[in-house]
Amino acid sequence: MIRSTDHPALCHVAKISMAVTRGYRRIGIGKTLLLAAEDWAHLHQIRKITLDVLSNNLPALKLYEKLHYDEEGRRKHQVIINHQSHDELLLAKFLTS
Repeated sequence: MIRSTDHPALCHVAKISMAVTRGYRRIGIGKTLLLAAEDWAHLHQIRKITLDVLSNNLPALKLYEKLHYDEEGRRKHQVIINHQSHDELLLAKFLTS
């Protein structure tokens, strides 16, 4: 999912939320979804895309790095899974016209 807002101060930003089911990972679906979201963003005059990812999700981080998403922040101990806390990274990519 990619979504933006009608608020004049934020209408140039869109946020991506996505997940790929375990059996379908590492075959290009995530990259295809991200590139489609970027195409949508260009059509809607979006200049910045943001997303959140767990700091231990190394395959996703590699993909985001390859597609030029940069870390903008970190929410420490944001998520607890199996009694273990994980940081959530805030990533963004600025699109060119």
